[in-house]
Amino acid sequence: MSKVRSIAMRLPPQPPVEPVTLSVGDRVRLDGRPRRWTVQAVSEHFAAFVQQAPFEPKGTLQYTVIDWRNGIRGPCNLIGQGYGDGSYSREECAQMLTEFEFDPETDPARLAAVERGETTWVRSHDDLEVSHRNRVSLGLIEVVDA
Repeated sequence: MSKVRSIAMRLPPQPPVEPVTLSVGDRVRLDGRPRRWTVQAVSEHFAAFVQQAPFEPKGTLQYTVIDWRNGIRGPCNLIGQGYGDGSYSREECAQMLTEFEFDPETDPARLAAVERGETTWVRSHDDLEVSHRNRVSLGLIEVVDA
């Protein structure tokens, strides 16, 4: 009798991708698929897109975050992979990208603690990344309505 083993497949590291010039409100298509996403927020290294969630009541949105530095996209790494109240408003998405951009090495709380000779500190706020489990390679991004 053979044993059945499951193997977790992880996406290998992806090369950085040259960012596409995007503005809040642009409509884009990902990987040539017909469904369009709306750009809700843009930062230096990330962009947040939303679209109507399939098979959900009208107004229920799903989101994806583009990570230009790592050539990937997907939801954040929070439990449940949702963010905030789930409205994915422009303000909420901008706040989410602030947390994606956060660098613990340059955290003012860390720098002040190091200056005082301390080795521990409380972060000034959280940092996020694209979920390792649900990330996909960043393919074609086509701006269809600017």
